Amino acid sequence: MKIIDRLLEIMDELQVKPSDLANFLGINKSVISNWKTRSTNPPSDLIVPICEFLKIDISYLLTGTQTETNKNIIMPNLSLDETSIIDMYRELDKRDKEDIYDCLTLKYNRSLKRGKTTSYNSPYTDKNDTKKSDPDDHNSSSGIA
Repeated sequence: MKIIDRLLEIMDELQVKPSDLANFLGINKSVISNWKTRSTNPPSDLIVPICEFLKIDISYLLTGTQTETNKNIIMPNLSLDETSIIDMYRELDKRDKEDIYDCLTLKYNRSLKRGKTTSYNSPYTDKNDTKKSDPDDHNSSSGIA
């Protein structure tokens, strides 16, 4: 996978708009659009700032993998189990991600009804706990393809 493809995938996962990244980098958003259209990688002098903005490890952007040490630095508030779950989730295809999301939503709503979990503001459910969208529907509404 090319760096630009991984960058766009990460931006989609994190729901980061190209215009936000462009503003941070001090470049026109059309530059990012050109990277995508031409399938060219960002210049090397922008790799570190991109990773800083996205709060990701450079090796993850460049190779798609990150070391155990870097995982803990990037996500200091997550347990090792939570980090492992996120890593596994990222390896799944769209359909499997939807299945995981549906299962997790079901388990969460059951726990909520039993009073074992406190409610949170989910962009995927309304106050009646009915599903409004899946994760990919929500991501696509951010304007990132």
